[in-house]
Amino acid sequence: MVSVAMDGAEARARAADFLGATYSQDFNPLVDRVAVAGTLERVVEGLVDFVRAGARHLVLLPCHDRAQKGALEGVPWLPELLAGVRSEASSFRGS
Repeated sequence: MVSVAMDGAEARARAADFLGATYSQDFNPLVDRVAVAGTLERVVEGLVDFVRAGARHLVLLPCHDRAQKGALEGVPWLPELLAGVRSEASSFRGS
């Protein structure tokens, strides 16, 4: 689960709200364990950490407004996020 915003606290809150509504519980104390949330740079860094640890496939669930569920228009940062992860991961993939 990923959430991106200009303000890291806002991204974290969005992720907690999204997950809380999805699973009917308070995710504030858990959000950092189950989601990568923050600025675009922070989320790219977090996902690249998974790749460095050995992940070869990432399945991303953008935490965004449930009213726009399934609509990629609700996650305008997704293309830039994917490009950043691909760029960073390619630098060490061969090593």
